[in-house]
Formats: sequence, structure tokens, C-alpha cells
Amino acid sequence: MSKTWSELYRNSYQEVSNNLKSINGIAVGFNTNVDAIYHMRSDVIVDMINKLGIDSVALYKKVVKWKGIIEDPEDYIAGLCGCFEKGKASEWIIQNEETYNYLLENLPGERTLRMGGQVGIMANVLSELGIPKVIVHTSTLPKELKSLFVKNKNLVIPIHDKNGNITFTQPRKVKSIDDSLFLHIISEIDKGDGIKLGNIKWICPRNNRFIATFDPPNAKLDINLSFSDGINDIAKLTDVLIISGFHMLNSNELGIEGVKERIKAVLDLIQQAKQANPLLIVHLELSSTKNEMILRELFNLSRKDEYLDSLGCNEVELAEVLNVIGESNLSKSISQEPTQTKFLQGYLKICQKLSLKRLHFHQYGSYVLLTKNGYLVSNEKLKQALCYASIITAYKALTGETKKKIDLDTNFDLQRLNSRLTKSFKEIAAALDKENIIMKEEFLLKGITQYDDYNLIVIPTVNVSKPKYTVGLGDTVSSTTLAAEIALR
Repeated sequence: MSKTWSELYRNSYQEVSNNLKSINGIAVGFNTNVDAIYHMRSDVIVDMINKLGIDSVALYKKVVKWKGIIEDPEDYIAGLCGCFEKGKASEWIIQNEETYNYLLENLPGERTLRMGGQVGIMANVLSELGIPKVIVHTSTLPKELKSLFVKNKNLVIPIHDKNGNITFTQPRKVKSIDDSLFLHIISEIDKGDGIKLGNIKWICPRNNRFIATFDPPNAKLDINLSFSDGINDIAKLTDVLIISGFHMLNSNELGIEGVKERIKAVLDLIQQAKQANPLLIVHLELSSTKNEMILRELFNLSRKDEYLDSLGCNEVELAEVLNVIGESNLSKSISQEPTQTKFLQGYLKICQKLSLKRLHFHQYGSYVLLTKNGYLVSNEKLKQALCYASIITAYKALTGETKKKIDLDTNFDLQRLNSRLTKSFKEIAAALDKENIIMKEEFLLKGITQYDDYNLIVIPTVNVSKPKYTVGLGDTVSSTTLAAEIALR
């Protein structure tokens, strides 16, 4: 008899927790930074619009276009308003220091500094969970960033010692890395808040965020020399290499050849790492970018050889990948009218065209894995890994923290999962039933089926109705799922 979802969650959490020490280590690169968090209410945004003298019709046109880069303060406002109108989080690159400084000097309200960048967030999460060794990359290390790395001894940065040898040191003790500070401006907005400008009205459909970034080292994907020189040692000490940060490349400054050069530098590192450790899993965690050229070059170059084993994405990123791998019609259809049937088609197309062993999709209400037949972890254990990651991610949403030991009953109503399955999970089951792949009721119980030549594993997630934080939840679920998989294999 199948376990109920609440039983599966409890058992999974316990089993993964007991086995995390069996992992050798996980390495993460490349974008680490300091986030400056602003809570932006609609009245504050309207005040900024009036202060800047922005015409409401012109702003509306900019929101519709949603161009994806910030050349002046008005572009920042358009990006932020677009989060209200579209209900989607987004990150845009600030193109000049003048606009960056204007925003830092003029954004109202108090700001909170927090660990940022996919890599910084994942490194802290994995360290707090007790992974034996977490090796993190950062191109800069100002005192503000040092203080945001957790104090745990299992979190280390590769550095050259005085004899030129690679050693691994806790980030707070490192002194030899560039100490430049570039704040990533994160504007958080609340579900139900609304902006009204004459006849224009935008209501925010969910808790959301808009990120504005000016960060020259990450915009060039600068790789710390100690990390690249130490890649063989790093690979031998770890089971997984998680990479991210391509979305930050400033193509206006680098040009297409510069973008290719930076991507090739990372792919060369991956090749070296895989030669040093043939069992190493390389996972690419995506972040949304409206720059098609970057994604197109990334996947054109990376699929010439099997550099990438795994990819993690959300709904927006899924459509962006499809658009640059020859599936523009499906991409457009997902963007205009997303459905679970289209998502399923998208997972399959991406895995096939990029020769992936694994794709991890995270959306509200369900987490999805599509793995190639013969993948190193069984389907049942993959389901356990997703359940574990769901608990860790929900706790982070609830409290803003990562904890090794969580009191499940105090923090969550797991029993609710048995009687009130999440909307997106039920939609996936219905889509599979409609395609005659598996009966809806059977899938709602099992969460596992064969999908073409791949295994499809889906769980209903633990949802938090009033999250304290939303930034980094996708990074959290992706990294903890991978860690749990390795612990259970």
C-alpha cells in the first residue's frame, strides 16, 4: 500500500537528514553578492513616478515592452511595475553607474542587507544542512559579504597559500580577494497591492520581487584564479558542481565574442572537472534573462559536448530556454497561456535537445523531476529527495532561515497534504490522464510515471501562505534536492 503524502514527507525528511553526511561535498559557482532588500509599497512607487515626472502613458508602453535592461531610473520603475502587471519576478542589469548610484541614493525606506546571488544563497543553505564540504566561488569579498557567509567550518573558498598551493579557507578568514562592494537592489512587493495611475491599474497577483543589478565583476563572469587553478582538487572533493550566473553577463559591454569567451572559460573548467572526477554531476541553475543571445550561445556551445548533466528552472526560464533551442512556438504559447501540458512538452524537448540526464522544474504547488532512464537514483528516492527539499524550502520561506533540524508538527500541517492536494499537482495529474499516460487518481497517489524515455517524478509541495522571504527559494529547492539525491543514492 502506498504511503500517504504526509507519511512520505516525514519518512523522507528523516532518511535524508540521517544520510547527508555520506556526501563528499558540493561546489557552487559563480555569482555571489550582497542583496539590498527594499520593501516597496504602491504609494511609494507612485511617489517616485511623480518625483521623476514620468508620463503614465509612456510608462504603460514601457511596461508592455518590458525591455529587460535599465538605462535610467524610469526603466527601473517600468521593470518594477511590470512585476505588478505580469505577476512574474525578474532581474534586470543596470547599464551605468550613474543610474545605480541614483537608485541607492533615492530609493525610500530602510534597506536590509542579505546574502545574494544564486551561489551565495545555495552555499549558505548547503552549509547549514551539514553537507561535509561546501566549496563556494566569489569574485569579490567585501567585509559586508564576509559577514553574510555562515560561520560553519564546512563552508570554504579555494585560495592560493604563500607557496602558490591551493588551500581551502572559511570565507570570513580570507583576506586575498577583491573587496569591492556592489549591492544588488531587490524590491519586494506584496500580493494584492495595487498601482493606480489615471485609468491604469495594476494589481500584484502574488508576493514578488524585482531585482536591479550593477555588478561589473559578475557582469563579466570573472572567475577567481584560485577557483580555476584548483578545479581538479575541487572536483575530486565533491559529488556535484552547481553553476549559475550567465544571466548577469553584460552583452552590451562584452559583445557577442566576449560573451562566447566567458561561456567557453566556464565550459573549459567543467571539462577539466569531469576529467578529474568522471562521476561529477554538473547542474546549471538558471535565472531569468531577456537576453536571448546569452542563452542561445550558452546552449549552442554547451551541447556540442556533454558538459551539462542537469538543469533547474521555473516557468519563465523554461520558456526562455525553449525559445533559443528551436522551440519558439511552444515558448510563446507557454508565455501567453501556460498549462501543465505545455510544461510537460517543454521538459521533454529540453532534455532531448540538450542531452540532459535530469531536469528540475519548480513552480508554486509542485516540484518536478524528469530523469533519463537509468539515472543514478531510483524514482522512489527521487520522490523522497523532492519531499525533503520541499520542507527545507518551506521553512526558509516561513522564517528566512535554513535549519538542519526542523520540528515538522510545529511549523507545518503535513496532514493537509493528504486531503487538499495542491492545484498545480492536480493539474499535472489531469494532463497526464488526458494524454492516456497514467490515470489521474493513480498519479495523485504515486507521483511517478514513465514519460516518453524519461521518468517523471512530481510531488505536491508544502506551501507557505505568508512567506517572510521569496528571494532564493528556487535556488534553495534545487540545491537541496541535489544534495538529498546524492545522500540517498
